Parts: sequence; structure tokens; C-alpha cells
Amino acid sequence: MEILLAVAIVGLILSLVLNSRSKKAFEKIMKEQGFDTGIRNAIYRYGLPDTSEKTLVNVFANDEKLVIAQKDLKYEIELSKLTAVEFVDKVEQLEKNKSALVRGIAGGLVLGPLGAIAGAASGIGKKKEKGAFVVINYKSDTEIKVIILQITTGILKAAKFAKEMRNKIIKLNTENGTIKL
Repeated sequence: MEILLAVAIVGLILSLVLNSRSKKAFEKIMKEQGFDTGIRNAIYRYGLPDTSEKTLVNVFANDEKLVIAQKDLKYEIELSKLTAVEFVDKVEQLEKNKSALVRGIAGGLVLGPLGAIAGAASGIGKKKEKGAFVVINYKSDTEIKVIILQITTGILKAAKFAKEMRNKIIKLNTENGTIKL
């Protein structure tokens, strides 16, 4: 019993040290590359080419661009191409199969939590998805594309990030006090 307790304590200490190093590395990148907001250790769920679902990613942003980084691969979106960045946490459950997760979250952005559930229910599936998500919509040529990131830690920071990004998008699209739609 004492051995298990010792192993648990060592594991906890190691976890805290690794988390601290990860946070410091994230903050160093933010400072060195001129980013002013971001999300650390989000779980990628949908919308990026050549990225496996459930890969850990970091998101960085400033007034010019949004970057989603995983290990040695980075995706960059010009701020002018962003149409929405939303934090969704009121979704009770989403059914996942094919793009039901996407339909559910997109429905939530349009119609709120009931829209999310209805959108997800329009897909056929059995696995229930719960949690907090950051949804990024951007223009790619003539269509709007969606990137979904699941947030398991730092939920308040992710909500703040989405709010900051919405403000950046509004500021970018405001001219003489009028928001260009």
C-alpha cells in the first residue's frame, strides 16, 4: 500500500513538472513569435488535413493570423479569412458518426444548444460526445470551413481566447463604426 502511495506521489510530481515545462514552452513561443493569445493542449477533432483526430495541438493568434501547431506541422489562417471563433460548452451531447459532430456544433452556433443537439441527431451514430469545444470557421476560396478543437483543460482560458478572437474579427471588419458583413 505504501509503495502505491509513493508511486502516486512521484507520478503527481512528475506530471506537475511536465505541465510546468509545457506551459513555459508555450509562453516562450507566444513571446518569441509575437502572439498575444492562444490555447495550450487542445485536442484536435475535425477540419485539418493530414492531422489525426485526437492529436494535441496548440493555438496561437495575433492581429494578423491564427496558427494551429502540432509537433512539426503548422496550419496558418490569415485573420481576415476568419468568420467566427466560438467557445461551445452548453452542448449536452452530440452523436458522432461521419460529420455528426460538425453538424451538431454548427447547429449550435446557429441555433444554440438545441440546434447543436438537433444537428448532431441528424447523423446516425451511437457514441455520445460531451465537452467543451472551440469552433473556428474560416473562408477557403468560396466556402466556409470548420475546425473543431476539444478543450479538456484551461476551459476558462479557451472561452477567453474565443472572445478575444471574436473581438479581433469585429475590429478587422469595422470601418467608421460600421461592421462590414
